[in-house]
Amino acid sequence: ISGKVKGVITGSYTECGGELIATWTYTDDCNRQITASKTITVLPAPVAEFAPVEDEVISCDEAGSYSAGFLTYNNGAETKSCYISGKVEGVITGSYTECGGELLVTWTYVDDCQREITTSKTVTVEPAPMASFESVTDEEITCDEAATYTAGYLSYNNNAETKACSISGEVEGELSGSYTECGGELQVTWTYVDDCQREITATKTVTVLPAPA
Repeated sequence: ISGKVKGVITGSYTECGGELIATWTYTDDCNRQITASKTITVLPAPVAEFAPVEDEVISCDEAGSYSAGFLTYNNGAETKSCYISGKVEGVITGSYTECGGELLVTWTYVDDCQREITTSKTVTVEPAPMASFESVTDEEITCDEAATYTAGYLSYNNNAETKACSISGEVEGELSGSYTECGGELQVTWTYVDDCQREITATKTVTVLPAPA
């Protein structure tokens, strides 16, 4: 008695693996049945991987509308049953001010097999542009006007588009120099140091005319 029979496969599997049983059964002409079987353990499909990401640098204003975005993942499997793919939205952490900062974007995915994958990128936020003072022009005043002349305030602004990056305000000037009845020269200096320890300065010269003869 000899020959061969085709086995029957039962069981099931998913991308997380499973178990199949191959069974061969033969009944001879004397109605005697023989059976053989083997267990086939199906390993889980490869873990998915995220698409590559790169760190980036953005401006302070760009940070105000920056979004993490979606990132795709894939395990490169060749059959539908083992294929794992999709996309997830990133989560942004970190902080920045007008002096810059650092954001971290993290993407996390847990597949049906409870396997977690994570990737992240660093987003460096550049400091906002320095503020600049309003323009000033030199001037001439009479000797009498010099007695009550005050430096006054001068405004500064960096013209940022977002509140977090805006640097603006005004500072009082400092008066230096001297004059006599023969005239002289005064100098007004405005100085401002922002929270990023960047200093800006503006000056103007005030010429004091001689007093009337």
